[in-house]
Amino acid sequence: MNFIAIDPGTTESAYVVFEDGMLAEHDIVPNDDLLVLLLDEYMQGYGTVDTLVVEYFECHGNPVGKESIRTIWWTGRFKETWRGAYFELTRNQVKMHLCQSPRAGDPNVTQALVDMYGGTMQKAKGTIKQPGPLFGVRADIWQALAVGVTYLALQKERAAHP
Repeated sequence: MNFIAIDPGTTESAYVVFEDGMLAEHDIVPNDDLLVLLLDEYMQGYGTVDTLVVEYFECHGNPVGKESIRTIWWTGRFKETWRGAYFELTRNQVKMHLCQSPRAGDPNVTQALVDMYGGTMQKAKGTIKQPGPLFGVRADIWQALAVGVTYLALQKERAAHP
C-alpha cells in the first residue's frame, strides 16, 4: 500500500509517504512546492504513490478564523491537483484511533506514535549514526504521520472484514 498523507497548513504542510506499509519519506514544505510534488508522475499512480490522504478540517461549532479558512483552501487545492484515489480523515478520527479519546492532544498523539515505533523516543528516532524508523520526524510531520498510520490501520481493517 503506497500513499502520501498530508497535515495541511496555511503556508506550509507536512507530508509522509508510505511505501508497502512502511514510512519511506517525510518533510515540511511550502504549499506551492507540495502542489508540484503532487503533480509529479511519481505521485500520480505511475510510480509509487497511488492514494492521497489528507487531514480534513472539522468544525466544532466555534468561530473559524482566517488561518483555518486558508488551511481549508489549501486542502481543496491539494485534492484538486491529485488525480488518483483520495481519502479524508478528521483530527477526531485520528485521535480516536491512536489514543481512544477525542480529548487527546498533540503530545498524546506523538506518544502513541512513539509507542508504536519503538516505545521510547530514543528507540523510535535513533541517532544520526543509527537512525530509527522515525529519524527526522519533527513538528507537524508527527501529525501527518498520525494521519498516515490511521489510514493504514483503517485499510488493514477493511481488508480483514470486507
